[in-house]
Amino acid sequence: MDEPFQGRGYGRAMVEELLATPLGKRTELARCALASEGSRRCAHLLHAYGFASRRTLASEEWLLHHRTPPEIVHLVMTMDMVPAPRGEASGRSHTATR
Repeated sequence: MDEPFQGRGYGRAMVEELLATPLGKRTELARCALASEGSRRCAHLLHAYGFASRRTLASEEWLLHHRTPPEIVHLVMTMDMVPAPRGEASGRSHTATR
């Protein structure tokens, strides 16, 4: 949000509108970049809507909603976050089967 519009509630209204949609009502994970000032503001706003910081990495913060199942919270907090080697983005096989 550009500076002249900051502090007027526009960001809060946008987050509120997004979280009011059907998809927003089911959102349990938000990732916010640490290097982005706007992303930091968004993380701050998400705290007011039931999100809490659960993992901070070198470049981003992971926030989970309070309704996230404890098993998922534990997984996010403890899973290995080493990026997959190039060409193996998800670790799944990319071999086509027919």
